[in-house]
Amino acid sequence: MKRILFFIPTLGGGGAEKVLVNLVNNLDNKKYDITVQTLFDIGINKKNLNSNINYKTIFKKRIKGNIHILKIFSRKFLFKKMIREDYDIIVSYLEGPTTRIVSGCNNPNVKLINWVHTEMNNVKEFQKSYRSANEMRKAYEKYNMTIFVAKSTKDNFENKTKINLKDSRVIRNIIDINEILNKSNEKIENEKKQITLVTLARLTQSKGYERLLRTHKKLLDENIIHDLWILGEGEDREKIENYIKKNALENSVKLYGYQENPYKYLREADIYVCASYIEGYSTAVTEALIIGKPIITTNCSGMNEILENGTYGLIVENNENALYNGIKEMILNSNLRKNYENLAIKRREYFNIDRQLKEVNEIFENQ
Repeated sequence: MKRILFFIPTLGGGGAEKVLVNLVNNLDNKKYDITVQTLFDIGINKKNLNSNINYKTIFKKRIKGNIHILKIFSRKFLFKKMIREDYDIIVSYLEGPTTRIVSGCNNPNVKLINWVHTEMNNVKEFQKSYRSANEMRKAYEKYNMTIFVAKSTKDNFENKTKINLKDSRVIRNIIDINEILNKSNEKIENEKKQITLVTLARLTQSKGYERLLRTHKKLLDENIIHDLWILGEGEDREKIENYIKKNALENSVKLYGYQENPYKYLREADIYVCASYIEGYSTAVTEALIIGKPIITTNCSGMNEILENGTYGLIVENNENALYNGIKEMILNSNLRKNYENLAIKRREYFNIDRQLKEVNEIFENQ
């Protein structure tokens, strides 16, 4: 039985954290002894781990300025202090500090795998966890394999860094279709009054909430009546709340915060919108598609793969004017919404969990 460690900063409410839980819960526990280790012992997804998954953590609370503090110590030192047991395979499941730490492993018998979820729109952002660009290059080159969640994410990374990866693959996120459909059937308490847009993401600048809210207000000013539901938490919540109050949008915008079951809200709404500046392979867009929602999204990494170049959802240019025009068209054209709804249901089988699990199992078996 192979011993596999998955190392991730937290098990918070983000897409990558949710997908990791889906992955480890569905791997064969007769083949693998699986441990999930977090840098910080925080996150709603911790309780969703199956009982057969071992769980460890380094720090009980998040340390302010931790990225800079960790850079004081060498990769080798951090690995020795944080990875105390022996494993056959160690996976850094999210780019950043854990990628740097795991690269400090000097045991040639341990296979190292790195999982990249985010589009590298800004190379300097990726380098934040490293002392220098050269250290980042050495860290990534240490891995036996790097897995990207989308081809566009892989191409973007390779074009911008020129790092010589030993082996690179594309594996889509592990999505549990049955769980999503079952949870989506739960009832929500509030009543939907009119056409409703819904979006699900961390409340952070990269998700494009400011331009989405401006678009929402512009449409209301044109008497195109609709509501906007926002699901998620994050550091920009206060900024979003202030914009809503300043522009008197309290009656049309609902901030629901983090929801353990967001799928019931996705089911009830009419249109799913993604206004992101960057993505990797959007878990939320995939989930909305599985539920059968018409999708409108900005053109960022992974969207052409999820929606097959716009066949299964409306992809607009990654700017505010295109987002406005696309949402306006989707609200006003009921035939367009119905067409994308039917196509979304057809697309569901593309995300069959067995296909992705087979790819992951083949990788682990051959390491």
